[in-house]
Amino acid sequence: MNCKEKVEKLEEKVMTMLIDYENGGSSTLQLLELIDDIERMGLGYRFQTNITKVLSKVASKDYEPKEEEEDNLHVASLKFRLLRQHGFSVSQGSSNFIDGYKSLEIGSFKRPISIKKKFNKNDFVGNAYWESFSIQKWGELTEAFFVEAKWNHSDYMPTLEDYLDNAWQSVSGVLVLTHGYLLMNQDANKDGTESSMEKFGDLFKWSSMIFRLYNDLATSSDEMDRGKSINAISCYMHENDVGEEVAREYINTLIDKAWRRMIEARVACFDDSKDPFIDMAINLARISHSTYQFGDGHGAPDARSRDRVLSVIFEPITEKEH
Repeated sequence: MNCKEKVEKLEEKVMTMLIDYENGGSSTLQLLELIDDIERMGLGYRFQTNITKVLSKVASKDYEPKEEEEDNLHVASLKFRLLRQHGFSVSQGSSNFIDGYKSLEIGSFKRPISIKKKFNKNDFVGNAYWESFSIQKWGELTEAFFVEAKWNHSDYMPTLEDYLDNAWQSVSGVLVLTHGYLLMNQDANKDGTESSMEKFGDLFKWSSMIFRLYNDLATSSDEMDRGKSINAISCYMHENDVGEEVAREYINTLIDKAWRRMIEARVACFDDSKDPFIDMAINLARISHSTYQFGDGHGAPDARSRDRVLSVIFEPITEKEH
């Protein structure tokens, strides 16, 4: 059995388990843990319709948990997190133990590597719209680069606000999301893609802002040593005449605010919860945290960063034999 056949076999098993729950064949805990496992591996987009359907059932007013699940802390907390993560309106007050809970946790994600095979120029032949749309996004990114180049060339230090207005675009998050969307939607057309880009503008902005701020926290010291001094840290230091540690503390507060704004944007997209753009944007913020959590995992990766890449790309997902 080759890799493709194994993936198809596993997909069939997962689909059967989800349908089994819809028909009352498994417990809420089994269902929630299955969804959690699927999404931790970055495979939620492959089962989005089924996941949304069963979570809608769990969230409905008519839903009655089994007696053994009513006071189960694990079931309640997992249910709360997954429903909030998928944009369902769930009050924190309905569960006393959730005080101060942060709804999105940072995990590690495994994605089937076969998707990279789609990035073959043969997939783009004959699709003039894809080419023009991609060029358009590259043009917007280049314009943002040009603004930063002018600042550096003239030794101009912008305010933090001016810097971030440009920097969330120059970090390339929107370009990454655009290419990812086209690869995952082989039948994407002009109207559908542009409609999604417009609807999810805030989600893209705050996901990219998180990407930018994590990047600046991890790389600012090395960049300043190399003479590249314009970043969120240096802008705040210059504008407020404070030291680096104070600036770093402030940037961390901006990251917290950006996460909240992104989650608000996610909840506002509930009616479009099946659109892959949504999870892609959130996962961009998550992987940014993972990449820059312990330093510059992109520009100067240490052993920890390399191990993460190896585990995601090169180590196969194995199926346990029962």
